Amino acid sequence: MILDIRFVEIMEEIKEDLELQAGLLLNKAQLKELQQYQTITLRESEIKPYVKDIAEYLANTQPDERVWSCHKDLSSNIYVISIEVNTPHIKLNTFDINH
Repeated sequence: MILDIRFVEIMEEIKEDLELQAGLLLNKAQLKELQQYQTITLRESEIKPYVKDIAEYLANTQPDERVWSCHKDLSSNIYVISIEVNTPHIKLNTFDINH
């Protein structure tokens, strides 16, 4: 149950960060994908208006101060936003798990 609560908090933080830092509002399908797979897969056309702001946020925020990251899959030209937690006790990247 504690892990479930933490994942809910992490997903809320991802949603809030994307909205506040990049202006990206996740739709219901994307929120469902995040809940089910702990990742959001976006086509280049979906994320293109937000890439600069996302990249700037990630570059200016230390990995241990955030709970997500964004990866580009060059083979399929998609972007994946994934949970990424780095603490002294745990290192988790859901991009590694799901892709």
